[in-house]
Amino acid sequence: MNTHTINMLAFNEGMSFGGDGTRSGDFFHNEVKPLLDANPTMELVIDMTGIDSMTDSFCHAFFVPVWFEKFKGRPVRFKGCTPLVQDFILFSRTLAEGDMKNSQK
Repeated sequence: MNTHTINMLAFNEGMSFGGDGTRSGDFFHNEVKPLLDANPTMELVIDMTGIDSMTDSFCHAFFVPVWFEKFKGRPVRFKGCTPLVQDFILFSRTLAEGDMKNSQK
């Protein structure tokens, strides 16, 4: 299986705080999503090593679409998450699940 790893610290230009939701959303939709669409069985690994915290907007703009990919069956793994970052990511899953339920009504 192909694997693609996204280093979020490198994306965030070495800053440990993810603060720009517009930028993280654009990154997912303009760079990650086309790669995933071209490789439907590729595993996505998101390396959070070095990211200590983030804003809600940074988290939601990037991770809610990631959860949609996972819900469709794509293998997705997270690594290097601090407990706080893990809480943000799990909360984004809750939001994604709510969005999925609302779209099915």
